[in-house]
Amino acid sequence: MSHVDPDAFHGAVDELITHVNDTDHSATLTANGVDPTKIATKLGVIRDDVAAKKAVRDKLKVQLEAAQQDYAASAASNYTSFSGQIDAVSGGLGKGTPAGKQALQIRVHLNAAPTHHDSPAPAAATASAQKV
Repeated sequence: MSHVDPDAFHGAVDELITHVNDTDHSATLTANGVDPTKIATKLGVIRDDVAAKKAVRDKLKVQLEAAQQDYAASAASNYTSFSGQIDAVSGGLGKGTPAGKQALQIRVHLNAAPTHHDSPAPAAATASAQKV
């Protein structure tokens, strides 16, 4: 099965329902032995199923956003206490000892700037490509 964008699909189903319900198209479909009412009904079931799933998704997206904000706020509000515990552990182990330094490294690692890998520089254009 190929990937189908669900939002685009939802819109396409609505568009086809409108197309089938158009008076001219409905008459042509009927004349050619296709019942537009049955088609529109089946499309309505599809539309309603997708719309119901979309409503659930949208509600969860709002909940996820709020949960993410709460999660970030918890980390921020607990950082000072966490940092103090690192100091206590490091002090208890001896700040100059390997174990004490290892405890301090946890904070250093946590506070390190995110690393980004640079893309390689583009290759220099060849002489034949430069003649274009």
